[in-house]
Amino acid sequence: MAEKKPVKPYSYETEKATLGSMFMDNGAAVQGCGTLLEEDFYYPENRLLFNALHNVIRGGGIADISMVWRRLEKDGLAQQTSLSYISEVAMTVGTSVNLPRYIEELKQLSYFRRCIDTGRKLVEAAYKQDGEGISGSLGMLRQDGVGLDMPRTAADIMAEYVEDIDQKRKSGQIFSGLQTGFIDFDLITGGLRDDDFYVIAGRPAMGKTAFGLDIARGCCKRLIDQGKVVVIFSLEMSERDIVARLYCGETGTDNVVFSLRENDDGKWAAFLRQLEREGDFFEQVGKGIIVDDSSYITPESMRAKCHGIRSSGQEIGLILIDYIQLMSGGKGENRTQDISHITRSLKLLAKDFHCPVVALSQLSRQVESRADKRPMLSDLRESGSIEQDADAVMFVYRDEYYYPDTEKKNCAEIIFGKNRKGPVGTVDLAWIASATTFRNLAKHDEGGWQKTNKKAPWEG
Repeated sequence: MAEKKPVKPYSYETEKATLGSMFMDNGAAVQGCGTLLEEDFYYPENRLLFNALHNVIRGGGIADISMVWRRLEKDGLAQQTSLSYISEVAMTVGTSVNLPRYIEELKQLSYFRRCIDTGRKLVEAAYKQDGEGISGSLGMLRQDGVGLDMPRTAADIMAEYVEDIDQKRKSGQIFSGLQTGFIDFDLITGGLRDDDFYVIAGRPAMGKTAFGLDIARGCCKRLIDQGKVVVIFSLEMSERDIVARLYCGETGTDNVVFSLRENDDGKWAAFLRQLEREGDFFEQVGKGIIVDDSSYITPESMRAKCHGIRSSGQEIGLILIDYIQLMSGGKGENRTQDISHITRSLKLLAKDFHCPVVALSQLSRQVESRADKRPMLSDLRESGSIEQDADAVMFVYRDEYYYPDTEKKNCAEIIFGKNRKGPVGTVDLAWIASATTFRNLAKHDEGGWQKTNKKAPWEG
């Protein structure tokens, strides 16, 4: 016996009641036509009547039986229904007071039918291994307004926003976002904010990976108490190299200790003793950092892995990607279109997981042709979409790399080329080459930000 094919969600009675309410009350007809769409009706005959009603109302007419019938005749569609069916529908209800409830039910059922259709497209794309098709189907579901939280009024949003700020102020917080541990950096950004997409760019050997990992470490220490983790996607370095960098950055250990070329048993023994002393603390921090070193990754597979982490019970507090140009994009006609797809996807990733996303980026070689090697937004490689989609763009620059006699030895500049939610400017940091890490240049009290005499840029 053949298995019976499941029927899509629908309600014939609700469709008739909705149309009946619109026939009964011209105000209800205007409301229905302004809210419903043809696809919200499952039965073809009811779709036909809704379209006729809509055309009558749009033409300034009255939604009654005779006007709708004449409209169907004019459009050559009268043969697809009957005057008796229209009369039956028009007499279905005794009042239009329940119309809002009918509309809500039809919208929900229509949404469920679209989910079924999109799900089929998703399955087909998966069989074809079509990553762009999968992304498109998921995007359609995300952008569907029905079944999701309804947009709120400005008044409600403002009330919640002020209450949130008030609670943070009372608790002694001076940053609205996630603190990185770099005090001057946090003063400019206000902390890394949930839903925001940050880009750290630089030429090779400037230290952008080191800066990204330092941010990951600093944020991790503040996320542990919240039960959240940092996720690092490293497309260039192996997971072991990333962990070694994290350890050296945390402890200040010379990174040569991880090289077998350093044939010094004494240094190795000293390292093992240090690891025994400080290993517990690093292990505690390290448990809050997840490293994925897949050499081939797309925005879609990255999203899937993040969903896997969240479904395992771990909430994500920060995502770091090293770096944009090594990611595989969609099926654009050129690399510029691929990068545009990637950066837009990373911005959506931040919003979907309600956390900051920090992505590293290469710069074009045109920096090298200028006397002043400090990067600018126009140096972003391959696509202006990086600048467009990012909430903030920062450049890592070390003058000593180009000019060994510079006065800024062992220093680095973090140059803000764009900062959508704050000022632009430059933050000076100390550069410790042996441990491949950055530190606050001034001796701030890293235990409590409130003790610093620094003022935020907006405080004057």
